[in-house]
Amino acid sequence: MESKNMGLNVITAATGVVVASGDMQYSNIAVAGAVTVYTKAIEVSKAEFFGLFYKANSVLAGVDLKIELQTSFILPVTEGSADDYWSEPVNQPDIVASLTTEDTIYHQSLSVPPCKYLRFKITGAAGNAADCILNMWLVKQE
Repeated sequence: MESKNMGLNVITAATGVVVASGDMQYSNIAVAGAVTVYTKAIEVSKAEFFGLFYKANSVLAGVDLKIELQTSFILPVTEGSADDYWSEPVNQPDIVASLTTEDTIYHQSLSVPPCKYLRFKITGAAGNAADCILNMWLVKQE
């Protein structure tokens, strides 16, 4: 039986930087209030199975985030911006419609249609704090 390769991508904002702390790598995605943030696109054409880890936190107040998966066959014209060739797959539910619990790491299996690239659209609701930070990690099996 052929073994499968596991991969991990730290999800970043379009201009995000991956930070290392010991064995842990992360990127603080700022979702400052009621805004929309698009993460950097990731090529996933060789992967079959996907999982997503995510955690949000804020010092000032609570968090309230919606996280959606978007896919495309081409890279976005401008990383971090809405793009006509990027969308949530039809009949795909939001990853989370209203993430309001802080400092808890969640793990979710993702159903990704055959596509070359994926990214995440994160929307802060009206009650989302101005210092909200989201950490996300994509696990994939090839």
